Amino acid sequence: KNKYPEIYATNFNMKQNIWHPKAKELQEEYLRFLIPQIKDYKSLKTICLTNESNFNTLKFRDFYTPYWHQYLEKFYNGDINALNSNYDTSYTSFDEVDLPEHPTDKTAKGYDWALFNGEVLTRWHQWMADIIHEYVPNLPINNKNMHYAETAWFQSNDTVYGGMDFEMASTFSEINGCDANKNYTSTNGVAKIISWYDYLTSIKDAPIDNSEDHMLPDGSLDFSENNAKYTGLDLWEGAIHGRGLSQIWVWDYKYSTNHYLGHSPGIRPDLIAEAGRTNLDLNRLAYEITALQNAPREVLHLYSRESSLYYDSRNPWARRGLYDNTLYNGLRTEYATESQIDKIDASKYKLLMIPRLHHVKEATLQKIKKFVDDGGKVVIYGTDSLRYNEYNKLHDETL
Repeated sequence: KNKYPEIYATNFNMKQNIWHPKAKELQEEYLRFLIPQIKDYKSLKTICLTNESNFNTLKFRDFYTPYWHQYLEKFYNGDINALNSNYDTSYTSFDEVDLPEHPTDKTAKGYDWALFNGEVLTRWHQWMADIIHEYVPNLPINNKNMHYAETAWFQSNDTVYGGMDFEMASTFSEINGCDANKNYTSTNGVAKIISWYDYLTSIKDAPIDNSEDHMLPDGSLDFSENNAKYTGLDLWEGAIHGRGLSQIWVWDYKYSTNHYLGHSPGIRPDLIAEAGRTNLDLNRLAYEITALQNAPREVLHLYSRESSLYYDSRNPWARRGLYDNTLYNGLRTEYATESQIDKIDASKYKLLMIPRLHHVKEATLQKIKKFVDDGGKVVIYGTDSLRYNEYNKLHDETL
């Protein structure tokens, strides 16, 4: 911050301009020193690249403007008219297109920026993963992604607009890393977490590592038996829905009634006993748990991070409601993103849920029509669902 102020910014956790040459130099020097020191430990199972990833290129506007122009030219295959058609503008070159003023700019340009911002963060993570794999080629890499970025709370300015794109992240990670924090006082708390686990495993068929599993509210002085019961529920349901690793938050303790670490599991014998017993049970029943993880998923939920999550702040709550109804009717959910529309197949899924998706791509709309034509059933929630494309333009009304 003091020595290199040009690369410092007040991002949530990542307080540096990640693409700046000096920042990359420092990061690479650190990795090339650290990894040789730890790579031969038998206890080393995975490396988490960043904690609660979040990055906003708009905080370094001048630095990223040239990269933004390059991105747009590549994205639109050099056709400025295609961009103008989406933006309702009359630019003559990509160099004229400035960055949006604010990350929540819900315009066609703002949508393109959200994709660009995600690519910046993803390419940086991939760069670090490649350095690590020079020393340990087969070591699984993961990233601790916040669950409110996508499918549990679904909407957060720090994350939806903070560059964390889980589909992009799956390209550099072999484990679905995450941080999830619901407790027994949360309405449908476990459902909110496992809906995210179902989403992660729909994106990438890989084990989930919840490296910050919050069973307790931070600072909670509630010592009732509910906390221990919820711990067992969280661990059981998480395992059934794909979690293979879990680290309970947090074993540090502060002797203060108003400190956020004043809730430690380490001072709760009933919770420790429940976690230990559940861990033994899950290992004892590993084959049965695996069978449940691999059981067929009957219901397909369409998911549009790019479109509805960006334009419509109420879409997340519709999706949560449909997921809960599916879960509590004993059915398993598979998510299909707009890059996975081949999943929309009536021979594989009999029911497709569309939770208040006002914006979908035309190719997605065509797939939904074919699904119906092939005998599939569709539940559409929201009167304006499917009306617009990803650039907020009306679809063909007949289709």
